Amino acid sequence: VGTWDDTGCTRINFTCHSTHLTYFSILMTQDYNSTIPVGDLKTLTYITYIGCGLSAAFTAIVVLMYFLVRKVKPDHTTMIHTNLSASLFVLNMAFLMNGAISYFDKEGPCRGIAIAMHYGLLSCFSWMAVEAFHLYLLLVKVMFTQIKLYMKKLCLFGWGVPAVVVAAVAIADVKYYAQITLHIGSETEIIPFGYMCWIEDKIVFYTTVIGYFAVMFLFNTSILIVVCVKIIFMRISSRAYTVKKLLWKDIVTFFSLTILTGTTWGLAFFAQGNSNSNVAVHYLFTILNSIQGFLLFLWLCIMKVSAKK
Repeated sequence: VGTWDDTGCTRINFTCHSTHLTYFSILMTQDYNSTIPVGDLKTLTYITYIGCGLSAAFTAIVVLMYFLVRKVKPDHTTMIHTNLSASLFVLNMAFLMNGAISYFDKEGPCRGIAIAMHYGLLSCFSWMAVEAFHLYLLLVKVMFTQIKLYMKKLCLFGWGVPAVVVAAVAIADVKYYAQITLHIGSETEIIPFGYMCWIEDKIVFYTTVIGYFAVMFLFNTSILIVVCVKIIFMRISSRAYTVKKLLWKDIVTFFSLTILTGTTWGLAFFAQGNSNSNVAVHYLFTILNSIQGFLLFLWLCIMKVSAKK
């Protein structure tokens, strides 16, 4: 008498109003009622904000360097990398700002940042597809004829197609973009742990995000396989080829191509649903994709240094 019997109970300790938990993989899962443990949610949130912060900072450097340092007209490859960096900057900044804006629950700003994040995400997918297409032309169709207005057409695709999709959603019903409350718990006890301005309607989400990405992912993966096979045959046919000497270079090349083409975003297909077994996938997705802009910056630096040798 006078005491609590906590047998069979689970204690959840966190303050809803002081902690805003939002992890990067939620962009692709619409996992608004999560079963991920609170401790993992906090860790994923820290990884997300550190990764997005790094990516935003270093992609901004890439874009600024493009405009400030260039002495001659840059080649198509450099311009494509810069546009991909710019799209990653838009996505990461929108995601970082989303938490603060959604917390204040203002309808106009919330929908605005949701639209910006949707556009940034789709433009990233588009420019990753452009990277794959350009890579195919360079390594597989080596003798391809110059395409008229090549960069203008790529920009029209990379920036224009996402704009059309997002505009169509907003015109159809701007209320598709709304403040969403994120929950954690079981079927008997659900507790809010954060807020996010994002796409509320599942049909719109799976059509304009997952469907859009699926098309790009299939295209990019196909190109990546073709390019990797091409590289392997080039290595084998080279008389200077030695497995021990070039194996690490091939591994680095393959990893770099996955960053450029965004195939690591395919982990989203394995993170769907509210299963505790998906926690590891959420970690992989969040780590690899939140720092994509930073990894792109490092790869560009390595390429610049290698080119001078």
